[in-house]
Amino acid sequence: MRGVDLFDLSALGIFLEEEFGSKVDIVSKRAVRDELKNRTFSEVVYAHA
Repeated sequence: MRGVDLFDLSALGIFLEEEFGSKVDIVSKRAVRDELKNRTFSEVVYAHA
């Protein structure tokens, strides 16, 4: 099983933007700088299938 790469994340972002008709940002939790975590995670909207 291979890991997720930048192309996978880009494709996911495009798919979600088309599905929701809105801009989306795809980031891993580890990629968010510590000083931004509280604000960033307070604004998260989780999508469930």
